[in-house]
Amino acid sequence: MNDSEFEAADVEARVRELFVERVDAQVGPRRPAPPFDPNRVGPRRTRRASWVMPLLAAACVAAVVAGAVGVTRVVASGGDDPAATHRPAPSATTGVPTSPAAVVPKGTPTVVALDGATIALPGGWVATPVNGPAGGTHEWCLQPEGTSADVCGLALYHVGTAQQAEFDAGREGFGVLGDPPQYLCGNEPSPVTTQDAQVSFGGRAAEYRLFDHYCRASGQRHYVVQYAVADSPVWAMLAEPSDATTRGAMQLIARDSTLPAS
Repeated sequence: MNDSEFEAADVEARVRELFVERVDAQVGPRRPAPPFDPNRVGPRRTRRASWVMPLLAAACVAAVVAGAVGVTRVVASGGDDPAATHRPAPSATTGVPTSPAAVVPKGTPTVVALDGATIALPGGWVATPVNGPAGGTHEWCLQPEGTSADVCGLALYHVGTAQQAEFDAGREGFGVLGDPPQYLCGNEPSPVTTQDAQVSFGGRAAEYRLFDHYCRASGQRHYVVQYAVADSPVWAMLAEPSDATTRGAMQLIARDSTLPAS
């Protein structure tokens, strides 16, 4: 070791001494290390890099925030439901959501003429007129031939002028048609998840909505599906509740029918 190296070592040692003296003056003399006991040696700890701890802290904060959001959604829905209420903004895309599943019928459709519209039905289906609501609205029950219209799973509406002012494409049952939401769960309050999309119905711009009802008492889910052309002439299609076959039939009807232009 040359003279310059000795001088550097002396300077470093002196700096350490001054640092220790300053620390002792502020916090008091350091305690001596405890005697070594090999029986108390714990498992070897892996040293973490200095950047790991900030990342862990950020992850913890993110987890807490995510948990708070989840709790807020469940509370807002009114209970501990696995399908807590979530109402997304209407989608700007075209097309019916793929969930829940729908079975679109194959084969040649049955075509019927109703109030100036050409309605394409799954093969073997019929459109049976029923007593519609007041206000000039015409209603048809769409179903396989031979099925009783007393229990109609899928209804088609040509909404009369007198009812158009009350017609609301964004509300379940359109506000003036169909049963109240409580009907599905026996008057039991139920969390509802809503899906929204802009679709084509009979060649016209329409709004699609699916209301996913979860009934706590029975554990069942009921899917109410509706299509609505809100501009006059107003046409609507409603299934409450629906199964995969009914949802598929609605897709075929919306895709292959032709409604009168506005």
